[in-house]
Amino acid sequence: MKAANVNSPVQNIMQRQTSRQAEHTYLQRLDHELVNQLTIVNFCCDKMRRHFAAKLETTIAVEIERIEKTIEECVRLLQQSEQQNPSGATDRMFG
Repeated sequence: MKAANVNSPVQNIMQRQTSRQAEHTYLQRLDHELVNQLTIVNFCCDKMRRHFAAKLETTIAVEIERIEKTIEECVRLLQQSEQQNPSGATDRMFG
């Protein structure tokens, strides 16, 4: 008869901590990548606005500006979230 593979309480705690650390690291990388992508989109909006400044209709220029402000707000919220809850990144993602 095989012995049951039972972890000690210390091993269980260490496994949970390792799992949380890996998940936190993943979420930090995800946050970083989201900020990077939003920055690229914002940069492209700026380039479009500058390139077409004289040719754009006012409504299109306003929409580009709205996109830029939305991106800036998303970046701000991601950074604020990470600063306020650096060790509990999963809490903000999963409630």
